[in-house]
This record gives sequence, structure tokens and C-alpha cells, in this order.
Amino acid sequence: MSLLDFRRKLKKIDVLAEWDSEAKVWTATSNDVPGLVTEADTLDELAEKLKVMIPEMLEANDIPHIGGIPFSMRSELEAVAL
Repeated sequence: MSLLDFRRKLKKIDVLAEWDSEAKVWTATSNDVPGLVTEADTLDELAEKLKVMIPEMLEANDIPHIGGIPFSMRSELEAVAL
């Protein structure tokens, strides 16, 4: 395995999950994965969808990857305290 392949294998994908209060779902996007946009009712469901979608979107964008693709999901929720 070359050094470049090793770095690709270890790169972590950063995903932003935001609560859509109108649709009542979590949406996920990532600057690291072009075209990645998905939604789910819970963060757990969103994480499961991302496990499938991230490799698919990388392949669709001709971005090579090796093995498992680590990702982190940061969530944001805006609310008003009364």
C-alpha cells in the first residue's frame, strides 16, 4: 500500500446533521462528499443511512477509497428557550 493510499484510508469524513423543524427530520450534508444530502427521523437512522451513502457517493464522484471510511457526524439544533 502506498503512502497516498494509506492517507486515503485514514481520512475521516466530516458530516453536519441539522434538525429541520418544519419537516421534523434530521438532514445530513458534507463538504467532503460532493452531492451528499440525506434525511432521517433520528440521528441513529441518519448514521445508518450515511454508512451506505458515503461510499456510494464517493464512487459516484470517482473519489477513490480503500476499506472502511471513518466519518464523524456533528449535530446542530436551534431552539428557543421560554
